[in-house]
Amino acid sequence: MGALPPEAMAGMRPDQLRQMPPEAMSGLSSDQMGALPPAAFGGFSPNQVGELSPRAFGGMAPEQLGQLPPNAMRGMEPRQLGALPPAAMGGMSPRQLGALPPAAMGRINPAQMGALTPAAFAGFRPAQVESMPARAFSGVQPDQLQEMPPRAFRAMAPNQFGSLPPETVGALQPAQLRQLPAATFSGFQPGQVAALPPAAFGGFSLNQVGELPPRAFGGMAPEQLGALPPTAMRGMEPRQLGALTPEAMGGMSPLQLRQLPPDAMPGMKPAQMGALPPAAFGGFSRNQVGELPPRAFGGMAPDQLGAMPPAAMRGMKPAQLGALPPAAMAGMSPQQMRQVPLGAMGGFKPDQAAALTPEVFGALRPNQVAELKPQLLGRVRSDQIGALAPTAVGELSPRQIGRIQPQAISGVTPAQIKQIAPEDVDAIKPAQMAALQPETVGGMTRRQLAEVSEAQARNLSLGQVINLSKQQLNAMDPDVSQIVSETRDAGGPPDGNDIVVG
Repeated sequence: MGALPPEAMAGMRPDQLRQMPPEAMSGLSSDQMGALPPAAFGGFSPNQVGELSPRAFGGMAPEQLGQLPPNAMRGMEPRQLGALPPAAMGGMSPRQLGALPPAAMGRINPAQMGALTPAAFAGFRPAQVESMPARAFSGVQPDQLQEMPPRAFRAMAPNQFGSLPPETVGALQPAQLRQLPAATFSGFQPGQVAALPPAAFGGFSLNQVGELPPRAFGGMAPEQLGALPPTAMRGMEPRQLGALTPEAMGGMSPLQLRQLPPDAMPGMKPAQMGALPPAAFGGFSRNQVGELPPRAFGGMAPDQLGAMPPAAMRGMKPAQLGALPPAAMAGMSPQQMRQVPLGAMGGFKPDQAAALTPEVFGALRPNQVAELKPQLLGRVRSDQIGALAPTAVGELSPRQIGRIQPQAISGVTPAQIKQIAPEDVDAIKPAQMAALQPETVGGMTRRQLAEVSEAQARNLSLGQVINLSKQQLNAMDPDVSQIVSETRDAGGPPDGNDIVVG
């Protein structure tokens, strides 16, 4: 048959072709195949098709391929299908495509896939999809994929899905994405994610999000991240969270953040933390805060810290507290400060303490004050010291008292001074004693005054001692009392603002 000139083939009828033995087909050339009238293709049988050489398929036109009986397609082999010109694929019907054996699909290429009509895609079967090379999917167009049956669509493997052009993925409907097995999501590429409309993210499930590769998260925009169902956030892992761009973090809501698993928090970076909207911080839980890396706290702003629920502060650790920028501390509320655990107080740094408002510093519980490092007290101000509860001042250790600057200790009130243990009075340095307000010195108990040293007494001014009663003077060591009396006598009569007691 291969000896027949191409023009001799032009008059062949379907019934004539049907009578030819299958083995005779192996000699057909591409020129002979191209010369056959389209109607003649209706006579091909599966066995005849199976004997055709790949080169013969190379001469086929769309209108010829379109006339092949669907059952004849069952005889096609991989090399034959791979030899079909892309243009010829445009003639294939859904029934013809559906009749192709899965094994034959192993040689289909991107150009051939792109040439199929959208209607033909309706013929795809799951077994065929599973047999196709991943690269073939790079030729799929948006309108084609829309026509693929759901079962065939769900049969795509991760690497096949990952080969789809971004614009094709971007045209998928939320309902279609919802059908995909979670495992398929592992094939998502950044460009594909970036091409999806925000509405598509509303269909993502927890398991699907959990399968997305970290690199895919790098392609998300704020409005896309913001469209993810809060429950889907539960599937996120550290590397996925860490791959989100700071810009994308701006789209996260409090509800979404609240659903992030604590074990995903180690992936948070400073730039991401700094990009979160303040409102999102309202979603933080105690367990989530406890898992955040200390470096993440370094990106926090005052309004962000101020929006964190007080209960969430209970998860804070020393290194996390110490990583907060001093400027961020200005956003802390008294309620938040009271919730910081005792174990975290050791991370407090002097410059952070200096940035706190008096109201917040004054909110420190007595047992929190006891945990402050002595050097931290060296940076506090008088208005901060004066805002502390008297019982909190009573928890100051001798080392802590000794580090308070004279200017700052001037803020100690009479009610606060009374709470210092008598045996700790000797921790007050002479210069600090000189800075105490007159009414504060006057508020000292007799047991406290009994512990005042000669060095401390020599630094007391007339304004401080003039208010001491006889009972207070008598409580002092005789030598100390003598020094105080000499100060009073040398000062002359008190001015109009002083009140002499006793």
